[in-house]
Amino acid sequence: MSDKRLFPGETVIITRFFDVHQDWSVPIQGFFIIKPKRKMKSIADFSDEESVEFIRLLCALRKGMRDVLGIKEVTIKSI
Repeated sequence: MSDKRLFPGETVIITRFFDVHQDWSVPIQGFFIIKPKRKMKSIADFSDEESVEFIRLLCALRKGMRDVLGIKEVTIKSI
């Protein structure tokens, strides 16, 4: 595994609507957790503003995975 990291600590990005973290207890390169700040059950519950911010976060993270980590394919999973 490469020593390259997009971000040095657990916290990656904190925005108005989301917290993005890396889980270093399970150090999987390119594994990010995007957590909404408000409680919800589905992305269908996102406001228009949250939807736009979510997509922008996904795009920024994906570009970093490709450009910094060299990750060619990504699977997005919701839990």
